[in-house]
Amino acid sequence: SDGVNAGDMALWRYTSAGILDTTFGTNGIVTSNSAAGGGGLDSGYKVLVDSSDRVLVAGYSFNSANDDLVIWRYDKDGSVDTSFSSAGILVHDNAAGGNGNDQALSLAIDRDDKLVATGYSHNGTNLDMAIWRFNSDGSLDTSFNSNGFLTHDNAGGGNGSDKGNDVVLDAGNNIIVAGVSFASGSDDAIIWRYSPDGSSDTTLN
Repeated sequence: SDGVNAGDMALWRYTSAGILDTTFGTNGIVTSNSAAGGGGLDSGYKVLVDSSDRVLVAGYSFNSANDDLVIWRYDKDGSVDTSFSSAGILVHDNAAGGNGNDQALSLAIDRDDKLVATGYSHNGTNLDMAIWRFNSDGSLDTSFNSNGFLTHDNAGGGNGSDKGNDVVLDAGNNIIVAGVSFASGSDDAIIWRYSPDGSSDTTLN
């Protein structure tokens, strides 16, 4: 994204009758702009409700040079949950070390109420699949891969971009990511599985 194509992340809540729920946000709508401080596009890709009825949105925000991963958390009335990260907004940049775009495309909550996000991060040449795990307060969980995030490149063998499109957790709290990786002229479907500590689960395939 860029600063020209500016837009706000928007969240709507509807009643079971299909009308806007006016008890949420402003007339049923919550918006956020410039989460990463760049005044450009803010976008939400995945929304979840946790066990405390708080609403989480995962996506990205333009930081004036590129995109940063963002997770927003709101109380059930749509007010920003200021107990989460920095004033209710979590931002992370540069997971793959390339100082380019980082985007969260999916989000899950594990059995310990930790947040697991997947998407991609630019490694300087192309995109790497990325997984981040955060504690419930929004801090990086350093028990995961020692720093709270990991990346994987070239799963398809084509030395191109890898993306995680969706993430789920199994009964053992293992992390399963579905996505794509470039391979010889087109993208291949990829599934990655990681143990709860962030190590690759070599029993898969």
